[in-house]
Amino acid sequence: MERAVGARKAQGWPVVQVLRRWMSGPQFFSALLLSAALNAMQLSSSLYLFHIYERVLPTGDRSDLVLSTGLLAGLFGIFALLDFLRARLLGRAGASFVRDLDRRSFEVAKLRPRDVDRARRFLARGGPAALFDALWLPVSFAGLSFIHPLLALYAFLGAALIAGIAVGSDVACRSKMCESADCKLAVAALAKAIRLMLQFGGIGFGALLVIEHAVSAGGLIAASVMMGRAFAVLDGALLHWRNFVAMARTLGVMIARSEKPAAPAAPDVAFGRLDLELFDAREGGAQSVRP
Repeated sequence: MERAVGARKAQGWPVVQVLRRWMSGPQFFSALLLSAALNAMQLSSSLYLFHIYERVLPTGDRSDLVLSTGLLAGLFGIFALLDFLRARLLGRAGASFVRDLDRRSFEVAKLRPRDVDRARRFLARGGPAALFDALWLPVSFAGLSFIHPLLALYAFLGAALIAGIAVGSDVACRSKMCESADCKLAVAALAKAIRLMLQFGGIGFGALLVIEHAVSAGGLIAASVMMGRAFAVLDGALLHWRNFVAMARTLGVMIARSEKPAAPAAPDVAFGRLDLELFDAREGGAQSVRP
């Protein structure tokens, strides 16, 4: 009985229906699978550089160079096609999601226009794709660990530092101490400079490992490309994070409003006043009017 009531209640929440249909639809899972394939193919550039420095250059085999380069070019062509398909899937899924919200009239006009606009921008400007790519960051860390565990640890700590700087800069831009546009530009430039320093610091750290004969030169080149890719993916995800939070806040407000039962209308009560003047009541039911 309780399950039936809960099912009927869930069916009565239009926002939950739209969100569940969007996340369980074929477009969402297809985009997720395409993201997995795209991030796996991103490792091909690092493997190519490792192969060039470790196999092709020492042996001078030109046929191997032509074959590996042609294979990489074919993979990049497939990568471009899959990336285009993912962008179309996510764009259509986002447009369908917004249309469902508008069609069911979830009191969007009563929400904050900025949050609604950010939600639309997040769905339309590659926000889901950036978050899907961020889910596969552990794959990059795992690839770095195969080259050397210390490189994976450096990349992980660098990613944590970049995320912390992004959160701190967002808080600073919202505070009263940094309300001007120049201050916000300075914070953004500082965050970008720190990310570049971490990326080239990783190359220097890898060079130290090469000097210590812990990593080969090909491993250093492959690790630098892999690390730069990981930092770029994290940067893109953080760029869309504010719009994602705004969309989550918007959906939370919508769900809360759809779950809240409508208050019953209060009946109209007529209020009046009765004044009795020149009236006298006596025992026995006799009444008289005062002169």
